[in-house]
Amino acid sequence: MDKDNMRMFIVTKGRYDAISTHKVFKDLDYTIVVHNEEEKQKYCANPTIDPARVVVSGVPTGQYGQVHQLNFVFDNLTEKGEWFLFADDDILSLTAVPEPYYKAPALDVKSKEIDWKAIYDTPCSNERFVAICREMIEVAGRIGAHWCGFAAVDNFFFRGKKWATSAYVVGVLTLSQNTGLRFDPEISMSDMAMTAEQLFTYGSILVNHYVCPINRHFLKGGLGVYEDRIPYRLKDCEILMKRYAGLFRYRKSYPGVKNYVPKTDLQIRLHNKKQVAAWRKKMGVI
Repeated sequence: MDKDNMRMFIVTKGRYDAISTHKVFKDLDYTIVVHNEEEKQKYCANPTIDPARVVVSGVPTGQYGQVHQLNFVFDNLTEKGEWFLFADDDILSLTAVPEPYYKAPALDVKSKEIDWKAIYDTPCSNERFVAICREMIEVAGRIGAHWCGFAAVDNFFFRGKKWATSAYVVGVLTLSQNTGLRFDPEISMSDMAMTAEQLFTYGSILVNHYVCPINRHFLKGGLGVYEDRIPYRLKDCEILMKRYAGLFRYRKSYPGVKNYVPKTDLQIRLHNKKQVAAWRKKMGVI
């Protein structure tokens, strides 16, 4: 990301009519990455999409197709050391805590004297978002992080602290640096796997809880609805629990999923750099 450029890569499949992210970030230098020429034609038929912004990856579709697309972006569309944005295709809007609240490292969201919901639901312009990303890159540089994200939920009550350095970086929207790390091609829960690998390798990530992308979960197309993903998520979670022993616990429920199946999602159980450092020492990294 240079002074006048914020590159975003929107990986997508089968949502040529439903894709919405490019409308939210219309002022950014975005590229829509599809699998093949047939899909490109369908996306280009969408009047809101500039055909010049659509790139064919040529990677196979299927449950691991998105992972291959993400790695395609790393390997073919970005340079080593470059910071850029990954985005899902279903983002509807972006919110961010406004000034002067944004400068505070923490906000007393339990206080009833302020309408915190209105504060946290403030729309974020593309220009302000770019400025926030630049700030995040500076903070990440100070703490040795190369993988950055935003709030996982829109509920302000869980977002009182601005920064987190050990948390799940949700793949809906990420600020990423090409350091040579790649997504595991055999794990469909790519964002969970990358979060773990970043913590394992570098000891830190960065999450900005004051910014939240609003999206639609488990739509048709892409990786499919939740029920379609259950067998893969069960396998993924088992692998991650063993590979990064001590980092995760199984989630008891999933927001917005009524028929949640146990052991199909994880939570990070380490909450600060000290805990992460102890875990990495136990894992033999340091």
